[in-house]
Amino acid sequence: MGRPIFGADSRLDTDTVLSNIAAETGFPLDNLSDDREFTTFKPSTSATLEIRTDAGVGNTVDVDYFMAIGHDFNTQGASLVFASSPDDAVYTTIFSSTPGDDRVVVRTFTKVTRRFFRLTISGQSAAPSIGQLNWGVRVEPPFFALPSDFDPLMETARFRSGRSQSGNILGSVIGFVGRRANIRLELQPFTFVGGTTLGDFQEFWDNHAVAGKAFLWWWNQNDPTDPDPDPTFEKDAFWVVIDNDATISRRLRTQLDVGFRDIEFTVVGRKE
Repeated sequence: MGRPIFGADSRLDTDTVLSNIAAETGFPLDNLSDDREFTTFKPSTSATLEIRTDAGVGNTVDVDYFMAIGHDFNTQGASLVFASSPDDAVYTTIFSSTPGDDRVVVRTFTKVTRRFFRLTISGQSAAPSIGQLNWGVRVEPPFFALPSDFDPLMETARFRSGRSQSGNILGSVIGFVGRRANIRLELQPFTFVGGTTLGDFQEFWDNHAVAGKAFLWWWNQNDPTDPDPDPTFEKDAFWVVIDNDATISRRLRTQLDVGFRDIEFTVVGRKE
């Protein structure tokens, strides 16, 4: 099992987002970055679609992960190519994929620094739709240490049922309960836990998690030392927010503030 990542930073939140095809009425481009996978962007035709981010004249940005969720790429028969460019003219492919289902597409790769990044979607039989699209800098714990009792399939059922006076079941009402995951990362260096640079945990927590923004938690990244994207375990992912009123623990494991700490908190969301 590989180290988990948090995918929160997204260039679609901060850079100029461009599409070569106008949006279908009611499915605007802004839906790609609203943190809700059930509101979708949809182009007005089924032609090859290009979605680009532009960091601006003289600027470059780092990208080392990609995520798409709430899409119908497989249903529409689409293929993906994700690429980068310094000038919006010549693009270098980072990865390509032909999704085998309509669940999450997620990749990590060696950091790429460019002004432009582009997702090309081609081969579709009808106009595809995309709920949420992210590419940016991932938060990756330096050490992988999920507890051995972690259950990725844990779920809670909440319902009310009525019975007659004789004891017969009259009916049940099921209430929605989000999939929960208790995250525990052990023996993480304080430089990561308390770091305020993009990619550090404290920066992610202060500027994204506690703001109630949704993020990717991919708990089974394949091999973090492999420079090539690997989709083997891409469905081992949650699209989540932190649990309402949840407490985060950063327990000190050594006597020095620069030493090691455990991080523990709970998320609630959708399991892919």
